[in-house]
Amino acid sequence: MTKAYHSWNDKDIIRVRLRFIDLNKSFFAEPPDAERLSRWRGIFYALADTSISPRLDEAVQLIKHHLSIDRLQDLQHEFTRLFSDNYRNGALSLAASAHLDGIIYLDTRSEVRAFLADSGGRTYAPTDDGEDSLVVLLDFLATLIRDEKDGFDTRSAQALLVTDFLVPFVKLLEDAARINYSAAFYRDCISFTGGYLELEQHFLA
Repeated sequence: MTKAYHSWNDKDIIRVRLRFIDLNKSFFAEPPDAERLSRWRGIFYALADTSISPRLDEAVQLIKHHLSIDRLQDLQHEFTRLFSDNYRNGALSLAASAHLDGIIYLDTRSEVRAFLADSGGRTYAPTDDGEDSLVVLLDFLATLIRDEKDGFDTRSAQALLVTDFLVPFVKLLEDAARINYSAAFYRDCISFTGGYLELEQHFLA
């Protein structure tokens, strides 16, 4: 990986992108606790007073509504029903390979593994079968952005990760959540993530 000397490397933009990626990861990494729920409420109550894009604005209002009426226990139970057991009736897989294989890639996990190895991230090393999960892919995007902040040229790798993996993956995940009877709050979280990734795609283009 070579050093980048591009003027587009704006630290304020990078800081905002990393915060949004961290927010999106926080939905899917583990069941929420009281601290995370309080953090979400603070963020989405603030975002509800701003305008980002029509799609994100709609998702923000829906999530804010959930956070104002849903109990922590309800959100924890929904997370468990959806994401804790992929073989459970009503489960929703967060693995890219579960959604993309047979549609775009022959073996998404192998494609992801090759991408992570070749794209030049200096500090990232996935170690388990979750290497193609939504959380892992978002985490790797954050790693590439931090490398960019340190002066390395990772923009093409970011664009490839977002355009070829994350956007089509989350689009199919949204489709699955839309017809999943167990998804309510997390359906809107997935929509928020899809809307944010569209902004990333436009930015990186």
